[in-house]
Amino acid sequence: MTKQSLTIALMAAALGCSEAGHDQTNDDTGGVVGTDGSSTGGSVGTGGSVGTGGNVGVGGSVSTGSVIGTGGVVSTGGSSESDDGTLYTFDLAGFGTSEAPGLNIANETLAFPLALGQAVQSLSLADPGDLIVAYTRVGCWIDPQEWIGTDGTAPILLPETEPVLVTHVTIDQFVGVGVTATPSGLAEETCLTLKSPGGEWTPFLQPQTITLLSDDAVRVEFVFEGTSAAGAALFLPTYTNVSTISYRVTAP
Repeated sequence: MTKQSLTIALMAAALGCSEAGHDQTNDDTGGVVGTDGSSTGGSVGTGGSVGTGGNVGVGGSVSTGSVIGTGGVVSTGGSSESDDGTLYTFDLAGFGTSEAPGLNIANETLAFPLALGQAVQSLSLADPGDLIVAYTRVGCWIDPQEWIGTDGTAPILLPETEPVLVTHVTIDQFVGVGVTATPSGLAEETCLTLKSPGGEWTPFLQPQTITLLSDDAVRVEFVFEGTSAAGAALFLPTYTNVSTISYRVTAP
């Protein structure tokens, strides 16, 4: 083979080498339900029909091994206090059983005040802490303030707290028995709203990162550069199971 033929062959080889449920509806009026089954929001109005348009799209990347983040460190175990702030973790395994740990969701929204109580909390039906499990029957297509605001259809009332700067919120969830959704499907139907210092709920935020933890589990992360807020609410797929919620805050 001549030198010219060898060069062409090597170039060709280099070029060759260069060449990833069931919709919620408002056919029933929403209402805020505490984890003990009692109502926390009073009677629910029937006004304001809810559209059934598409879900919020996923704004970030999907990873099958490690988190592809746009900032911040994700952790779902233990608390940490550092220059990056304090990590708060809700372990929801106690809501389920030893065979099926985790909080089963069926048309509920999860809401909680920020930076209140212990940094690590193991919650259960008997001891839900400040976590509100609200039976809203809606997903990411509604206006949060019009639905769960003080004058909304199904208001969620959180304890009053001082605003903090939140840098990320992470939720781990998994496909339950009998649910036909995929982990990616669960992630795509998950969105977040923050309660502003003025008391209003912000428009929905999309996740920046989705990490497939296993064949039936997924982690969804919302990342901020430091947004002032007093509370948060996670709108979820119609049917899912939540194992952990964590978030990091810093002083304003």
